Amino acid sequence: MSNDAVDPASRAATLPAEYARLERAVRRLLDDVAGYRARAQVAERRVVELERTVRDMSTGELDPLKLREGVRRLEAENRELRRRMVQAQDRIRRLVARFDFLREEM
Repeated sequence: MSNDAVDPASRAATLPAEYARLERAVRRLLDDVAGYRARAQVAERRVVELERTVRDMSTGELDPLKLREGVRRLEAENRELRRRMVQAQDRIRRLVARFDFLREEM
């Protein structure tokens, strides 16, 4: 009978305790490497994106002043939309209160 056919549990029982610690350490290291690899891939994509933005800005395709004005415009629009949402929520609360009152009166 070959060693390949040995039950893994009985095989683990015959190995020294240091082997189990070493195996856990190697697994931890492999997990760390996988995490570092994922972070590196995200960073590499970000570098490409930033390099493209710098290139576009230096060639004039992107105008920082126009971008800033666009951001300001969008922020003002967001403030207005938030204000309108609050007003709409207040109207809805009043309608629900009226509905509840009418339902109680019936």
